[in-house]
Amino acid sequence: MQAELSDAAWTRLRSTFEHALDLPTVEREDWLARQLADAPTLQQAARRMLAALDAPASSLDRLAGAIRTPIPEAGEQVGSQRLLRRIGSGGTGEVWEAARRIGADEQRVAVKLLACGAGPALAQPIEAERRILARLNHPNICTLLDAGIDSQGRPYLVLEHVRGEPLTDWCYARRTPLDARLRLFLETCDGVAHAHSQLIIHRDLKPAHVLVGASGRIKLLDFGIARLLGERSNGSGLTGMLTPAYASPEQVRGDPVGTHCDIYSLGVILYELICDQPPYALQACTPRQLMERLQHPDHPTPSQILRARGQRRLAGRVAAGLDAVVARAMHPLATQRYATVDALADDLRRWLLRKPVRARRPDWPYRLSCFVRRHLLACSLAVATSLLLSSFTAVLWQRLEAERTALAVAEEERQLSQHIGDFLVGLFAAADPDRIEPDRVDLQTLLDRGRADLGNGAISDPQLRAGLSTRMAQVYVSLGLYEPAQALLEPLETALPGLPAWHQAQWLEAQASVDLARSDAATAEQHLRQALALREAPAQRARIHYQLAVALRDQAHYDAAAAQLQQAAAWQRNNDPQALLRTQIQQGSIAWLNGDLHGAQLRYRRALADGEAALPPNHPDLARALNGLSLVAHRLGDYAEAIPSGERALRIQRQVFGPTHPAVAQTLANLGALLADAGQLEAARLRLLDALRIQQPRQDELGAALTNTYNNLGLIALRDDQAEAASAWLELGLAAAMKAHGPMHPQVASLSDNLGLCLQKLGRVTAAEQHFARALEIRRQTLEPMHPHLAYSYHHLGRLALQQDQLSLAQTHLQRALSIRQATLADKHPLTATSLLALADLHRAQGHLAQARDGYRQAMAIWERAQGDHGTEMASARAALAGLPSGATQPPDRLTARR
Repeated sequence: MQAELSDAAWTRLRSTFEHALDLPTVEREDWLARQLADAPTLQQAARRMLAALDAPASSLDRLAGAIRTPIPEAGEQVGSQRLLRRIGSGGTGEVWEAARRIGADEQRVAVKLLACGAGPALAQPIEAERRILARLNHPNICTLLDAGIDSQGRPYLVLEHVRGEPLTDWCYARRTPLDARLRLFLETCDGVAHAHSQLIIHRDLKPAHVLVGASGRIKLLDFGIARLLGERSNGSGLTGMLTPAYASPEQVRGDPVGTHCDIYSLGVILYELICDQPPYALQACTPRQLMERLQHPDHPTPSQILRARGQRRLAGRVAAGLDAVVARAMHPLATQRYATVDALADDLRRWLLRKPVRARRPDWPYRLSCFVRRHLLACSLAVATSLLLSSFTAVLWQRLEAERTALAVAEEERQLSQHIGDFLVGLFAAADPDRIEPDRVDLQTLLDRGRADLGNGAISDPQLRAGLSTRMAQVYVSLGLYEPAQALLEPLETALPGLPAWHQAQWLEAQASVDLARSDAATAEQHLRQALALREAPAQRARIHYQLAVALRDQAHYDAAAAQLQQAAAWQRNNDPQALLRTQIQQGSIAWLNGDLHGAQLRYRRALADGEAALPPNHPDLARALNGLSLVAHRLGDYAEAIPSGERALRIQRQVFGPTHPAVAQTLANLGALLADAGQLEAARLRLLDALRIQQPRQDELGAALTNTYNNLGLIALRDDQAEAASAWLELGLAAAMKAHGPMHPQVASLSDNLGLCLQKLGRVTAAEQHFARALEIRRQTLEPMHPHLAYSYHHLGRLALQQDQLSLAQTHLQRALSIRQATLADKHPLTATSLLALADLHRAQGHLAQARDGYRQAMAIWERAQGDHGTEMASARAALAGLPSGATQPPDRLTARR
């Protein structure tokens, strides 16, 4: 039996223990040994207290958990999943391969269960992982499919089941060339960058959590100790859950961590991929030795390892850039690493293209060697042809100088975006987020200061004052800040007649930008037509034609908008390829709005390919093209393309514009609708609520965009059988759409149509019919005769007529909807299946049982092959098919239409 501690001993123990808690984990042992060297009993007690604090659960918790938590067994049902075999386990949970039933089919999934015997505290990481995974939708991240608590009270997650090998093992086994390894690593970077864009850090990146699947694509796993940036975190409590070989120095110290810890881990993985071995052998290290090795690295560079193995040619390539990339990613100081994962990925892409990497000092011999490697054939010919040597050398140096100048300009712009000191020059050289990556908060502060200076009379010259005010207003608009932009422009309106024509045109264009941003497209059109009359230069006229197209598009004048874009493209085609790219994206938008989905898809893909070849990887025009592709792929039912395109667009916009820009909110709203149709309702709801948080405080300015968010929230509520809540969202959206667009606009039609669905579900049939008819009338007047949106109106009116036993009217409407969908969407589209189901119900009501049976089977065949979640529709069709009487016909009066 241990002797009871005296009051003095207990006071000393408590004081020492509390001081130890304030120290980094790796320093606690030595500190305790020094402080309690004369009291081994107290020293042991303090160590036990610290161990108990860091343990995942106390022994009593574990015992209680073991008593109340049954051990999972193969064949056991967890939610709708049947456990098949245990495939992994860890401190917080077990992972099982399971079969998940979806209709008549089974899907293999991974089920993560709270570990047997784990205390209640460990349910929190499971819940945290669920919240984190719900925010992540990316082709290189394992997808969360479901979550819940089973009948035994165990929390569980249902995840995509990835059959694959760790990245390094996969590459070693296949002797994958270095370039191919780096391309796989870039996919890893894409997944991590997406997590960071959602303010999530992984904190345990290692090859075992980076799998190469059967398709050859990367999948990131195990966000079990990830956390949201900004959440309070006790870093020291996680030290035992980290993998020391891949942990950053700040993680091992138990310090607070950010995205830089993931960049360090990526650097270690990159080191292994290059030279087939880790930088350190840490298995036998004490905590102090580990910390010393991480803080003062002495490992050889990857090229040194390769050269020692006799791989001199590869070592030379690696030394020309990759050594510097690895060193920067693995720098002991977080502030000296790459600022973002995208910056790391960009340097690797530069190396693959044989361009100078930014991690290495750009001295001229290095830059020249990179240039020669990129243009090896030309350089060889130049050396071989002595007569042309001098002229080629001049050309080479001109090209090299041009590259050097371009890099210098890019670096200068980056610095200006953060440290603008010259109000008259620096502000406007660096402020436009379509050109660079500004720090949005610093730029807004600077603009506000400049606006205050203008208001205080700091600029007395009227023309200079007007020019500065107009330019600042345009930058405010690009940042999504419309009220200060309007405040700068309004005082100038009365002074316009006394200004030169080009000043007037500049003001009119800036005012039109504000008008468009605030959903006043008609006024924007007036201002732009006035500006066009004042402009003579072809470049300026082309720019105004483009803006006019946007104003006409927002008023649903699609043909007129297309004509304006043609005029813009006529000059841009031979003079301004970047402006032409944006025009092509807008042409895709017009095709999409006109119902030409395949034409829109072709334009968006062409624009994206051209943009990726010519623009930086985070340019806003790439986000515009990706957004368009996502919308079209969504409508075509291709979720495999739609979701990654939309998520990539969102990541670019957040990086360029900041997290609260209206464009970010619009993309979030689009993703919400997309994820809902793909069956990921929880992720969809999160996206839409994020959009709402941006838009709702500015509803007077962002009313038009807000209608889309309200509409999508209403549709999700309707899917959840919450018709009252859905109608509330949709009524808000309809009111906002009427205010923004007037009564005859396609968005008004969409909201009216969806509100009709809510009213029909609530049994208010007459009101529902009025909304359906109103939507059809608007669509007939504003859209092409075969536009896919018209099919919604005909389908809903047909369903309502069938519900009221108006079979002839129902057949007219439903057949029309099917014809439009088959013509515009294709025979195998899920919406075509929806029309086939409705017509099968009609045939059943008419007594045409053979036709009904064929219709149900055709619909189910389409849904079985389609992407997305169609379980409800499949179940409905299967039940209707099973309920059909035998025989080919049946008198109509013996049947009732399915409601």
